[in-house]
Amino acid sequence: MSERFGIELAGSPADVAALAAFAEAASDLVDRAWLSVQPREGAGYVLVAVHLGPERARDLARRGLPIVAVRESGEDDVEVARLGEEERRRWVLPRRREAARMVEAVRPRRVAGEPLAEEALFVTRLDSPAPQRLLERLLLLGRGDVQVGQLVGDGGARLAVRVKAPPVYLLMAARDGDGEVAAYARSGSSGLWVAWSYEHPLAASAAAALARAGQIALVDREGAWLRLPGEWRTRSIYEAVTPVLDATEVSLRPAEMDLRFPIPLRLAPGPVADADLWLLTPDELLALGPLVEACTSDELGRLTVARLVGDEGTRYLLRERVRPGATRMAARVSDALGSVGYAQVAGADNLYIPCGRRLVPLLRRDDLRRLLGLDRAHAVVLTEDRDGPQVVTITEVDEAPLHRFVDYVATDRRLELDRLLERTVFEFPDVVIDWPEVQRAPIQRPPPRERKVDATLKRRPEAPVQEVVAEVAVDEDEQAARLAALRARARELEGQLASGGVDDPAPWRELGLVKRELGELDEAAACLETALFHGGPPHDPEVAGLLVQVVAGMSGRAGSEDQVAELVVSDRRTPGESARLGALLVERLAAGRPPADEVMQLALPSFVDPRLPVARRLAWAVVAGWYSHARDRLGLTRAREAILGGINERGLSELHDLPRFVRAALAREGAGSEGEGRGDRLQQGQLVALEALWHQAVAGGLPDLDVHADYVRLIFAVGFARLGARLTAQEIAEPVERELDVHEIPNRALFRLYMARLAHETAGSSPEAWAGDLQKIVEGVREAKHRQAVQWLLKRSMWLRAAEGDESLVGRATRFKLPPGLEVDALAEQLAREMSPATGNFDYIVAEAVDLCLRRALASGSEAIVGSVLAAAEPNLGGIQILSHRAEAVGACIHGAACLGDDALLGRLLDVLVDVARSSKLGSARELARAVDRGLVALRRFGGLESARGLLEALAGVEAATAADRVMLQVTVARGFVQLGEDRAAERIVDGLVEEVLAGSLDYVARAQAGVAIAGALRHWPNAARVERLGRVFAGIHAFRDTFTTNRYYDTHKIQVLEAIVDSLADSQTRQSDKIQGFLDQEEHALRRRIFADWSALCGR
Repeated sequence: MSERFGIELAGSPADVAALAAFAEAASDLVDRAWLSVQPREGAGYVLVAVHLGPERARDLARRGLPIVAVRESGEDDVEVARLGEEERRRWVLPRRREAARMVEAVRPRRVAGEPLAEEALFVTRLDSPAPQRLLERLLLLGRGDVQVGQLVGDGGARLAVRVKAPPVYLLMAARDGDGEVAAYARSGSSGLWVAWSYEHPLAASAAAALARAGQIALVDREGAWLRLPGEWRTRSIYEAVTPVLDATEVSLRPAEMDLRFPIPLRLAPGPVADADLWLLTPDELLALGPLVEACTSDELGRLTVARLVGDEGTRYLLRERVRPGATRMAARVSDALGSVGYAQVAGADNLYIPCGRRLVPLLRRDDLRRLLGLDRAHAVVLTEDRDGPQVVTITEVDEAPLHRFVDYVATDRRLELDRLLERTVFEFPDVVIDWPEVQRAPIQRPPPRERKVDATLKRRPEAPVQEVVAEVAVDEDEQAARLAALRARARELEGQLASGGVDDPAPWRELGLVKRELGELDEAAACLETALFHGGPPHDPEVAGLLVQVVAGMSGRAGSEDQVAELVVSDRRTPGESARLGALLVERLAAGRPPADEVMQLALPSFVDPRLPVARRLAWAVVAGWYSHARDRLGLTRAREAILGGINERGLSELHDLPRFVRAALAREGAGSEGEGRGDRLQQGQLVALEALWHQAVAGGLPDLDVHADYVRLIFAVGFARLGARLTAQEIAEPVERELDVHEIPNRALFRLYMARLAHETAGSSPEAWAGDLQKIVEGVREAKHRQAVQWLLKRSMWLRAAEGDESLVGRATRFKLPPGLEVDALAEQLAREMSPATGNFDYIVAEAVDLCLRRALASGSEAIVGSVLAAAEPNLGGIQILSHRAEAVGACIHGAACLGDDALLGRLLDVLVDVARSSKLGSARELARAVDRGLVALRRFGGLESARGLLEALAGVEAATAADRVMLQVTVARGFVQLGEDRAAERIVDGLVEEVLAGSLDYVARAQAGVAIAGALRHWPNAARVERLGRVFAGIHAFRDTFTTNRYYDTHKIQVLEAIVDSLADSQTRQSDKIQGFLDQEEHALRRRIFADWSALCGR
């Protein structure tokens, strides 16, 4: 009975240490013959070293190694005993396997769970049906990246299939199946392939030995090795299969198309556009009377009229001749008619559809011409009513300019002028004006005066107009020249005042008079209100009288005492009525005939209410005029606090405090000096820039059937749609739609989402409609892993998520609440209690308490209360340990200190903010950036531009703890410099960030965050500078990589940055909004100066 010696292993991780100790003590036996003996049950087994003698075995046992003696017992059984122990174990019919080396004798160990494999090798016999099933499954999964090879050995030919990131269910099927397919996996580029879900205890040494030998090895679950050459030929899966189609054959040949599918052409909601023509009935034509009266001869010459007759009676075709550089009249005509009119269809010169509608489905131009007979008609108008669409064909027209039917006269006899208008203004058949019978007393005509009279003079029964001069013909050319001179002067004055903060009443008064002459009464009223405000009480009687005249012209009602009383007691006043009441009150105060006390006591509360829908300038003019007249210091002080409290809380209103001309003047300034500035000129420049960027992308290569190229196409398509280039957007997206079905399921769903976004941008749909489409597409993705891949991008895309907007700007729910009924006088005491360490509040609660108490104090309008709250907050700011929350509290305090104009306190607070930015303990720069933004807004509003500039210069030199925080902080600083007009400083910062991002010094996440942040900051820049820098970022788009598991489908960071680039380039609103906010900030500062001056003049402070 022979006896051999070996090492006993338990089949556990502890085996590695035992094997390593044995190899170190008996290295000469490692590469000699071995025998693996394993019982039928259990994970333990014995590795018998064939050349290990008894003396050496006992020596190894004394070293603590689990050495056992194995003795043959009978023909197939063995007995196993530890050296030094008497107990023997009998293994019946054990499994034996011989190996040339110890590493080949070791059995792999089963690992827990179902591990993910980087790469798998499926091996199966060629003479079985298994290869066909395996390849068919892989093709069904769309795995065209699979490589196939053939192995030949003693056991016959085998098929080897290499699969990267193999599906787990295929691995499980091979492991748990009938044994026809064996699945092996490896880690990295190792040459050791081990049965999947098993690991080799000596994997590292085995892989090293294989690498030295230039071989690979397949190790099954029993530990048997199959060695192969390290390099063996593989080919694509498509070269290993021969497609077979078991189907009958049907042959078809081309023939003439004899089928036509009736597709109804219909009108659907579309983008709103200016009307190009109107079809009017005789009654509708009469509505043009007020417009004709208000238009100049030049404007009337741009309108043409033609009379048409047909089955439905007489119609009049009104059309506008668009002139380059001239403001369109479409909106004024549509308002006068109460009808939106018809707009020209792009690509069809003589086809018109209702404004705000579009033709669906899209047809080729030739199909439209054939269907609607466009070649045979002068114009075709597609209308719609309750019965559906209606085609109106106009074969020919005889148009004439509208001014040919208008004679300008000046007369003191209204009835004679009415009869003359009936004869001459509209000399069209079927149009008759029925004027009411009016009994008029004879009048005495004054001597004629040597001047021309405005033909737009309005007459209303309630406010009889003074008799004017005898009939005097007005020379048309002279009137046009006069109007052109007035418009030029208006433009000049608008340019002076559009910067904001002009507190000289003279230019405001002059512009009001010019606007009045031009008939722009609403703007004239706004200018005269501002002139009154800056003049201060007592107000100029002449300006107040002019304001009342303009307001009366707008409302058609004079300002009698009864009407003043009626307006005062009215429960609900419109904004126009509130403004008229304010003008009437100021005019009476300025003229030295103030209203009765009881009238003013009823009127004043509404003017100190910050919710009153009138300009704050007019509201202050009313209350300052009355309290200055009454010498009521307490009343003026309370009114000052109420009005300033409303401004502190809400700021100035773009609706009520921004004169309409300012928006147009700022748009002209942004468009340069080429004639009239219009918003669509800026948009056209952006469209050209986006086209240049698109051509750059095409030149870089956008291959078909490439998922990354399709994402680029779709993002650009959405950008073009946002700029109104609908046809270009659809043309770019068409290849993606054509090849949609060849892509994997997550990409298919995301492409559908982008195409839905494109449709919503084109149609101008509501956010609710977009959210509904988004949910429908996402719910159509059935498998959880595919839906997870879709939702991963949805959470990070600025266009695909349901709620758009910058998350950093979304207001958070405040967890701190003030005690109910707390008076504003007790805010400082309450804040000191909340900030005390004894209270034990968390830092975020303390920061919210500071913010809320200061907001309440500012809303009170009392500088004393704001000062007391700041005095309670400042000494305790250092007690906020978490620096991001300290930054939030400091930002709130900067707002309050800027409101007070306390330069010393502002300096200390700004130093604290800079220290927070410099600290290495700052956890995140998000709250710091928010605090800086809030501080800059407050400093701009309250005139602290020098302090704002100093803060930005200090922060520009700060080195944040992390690259991501530094990028966020620097982008915030650059955006602040742009809004202060310091473009060069901003350019230096952004150019440095762009170079750093493209140089690759940042990690993947910080680089993507920087790219998105740079694109977001460039929204605030002028268009030319924005385009140049966005082009540089786009040229380096390949630098934005990621290591997310979703990069099997798409590149998250590239999509995020590309969306940000296109979105910023297609954004024409942010820059204009910055300019408007700059005007309002300057106006607020001037308003505060005026309020303080008027209050000081009365109160003697």
